[in-house]
Amino acid sequence: MRIIRQLTIFLENQPGMMAKICTIMKKSDINILAFTIFGTVDHGVLRMIVNNPVPALHALGRVGILVIDSDVIEIAAENRPGILEEITSALSKARVNVDYGYGSTNEKDGEHRFYLQVSDSKKALLVIKNKFLKKTKSVRKAKATKKPPAKKKAPARKKTVRKKK
Repeated sequence: MRIIRQLTIFLENQPGMMAKICTIMKKSDINILAFTIFGTVDHGVLRMIVNNPVPALHALGRVGILVIDSDVIEIAAENRPGILEEITSALSKARVNVDYGYGSTNEKDGEHRFYLQVSDSKKALLVIKNKFLKKTKSVRKAKATKKPPAKKKAPARKKTVRKKK
């Protein structure tokens, strides 16, 4: 979990605009790690996480593309039902608003990756770290103190004595 920079790019909603952004990123040796895009009739908003945001800002600015950078929190979490509910409930209890978010799951390693724009990034990060660190510690402690199951004893055999004839 960490605070990272996100780029928000305002585009005309027409064919080739996403390709134009991707070409600029490729030529600048910038890797797009995550993105979301939504559009209206005449414009679109592209939000993306890149491996090197400062050069990406400069590359886009040089060709006249409007870009705004902002902080978002990146959360790597286990892939299981209810994980996003736990995160958003913890933020809600701490009075941190989630403005928007996006994410995905890597099926191979079983990890969710969420990107959240929140009202207070530092507070959100602290809340989430505290919630999940406590949970991790309690799970480790439970595993460490758990006794192995007792071995079942085989039933005792009855000795049979044969009388000699």
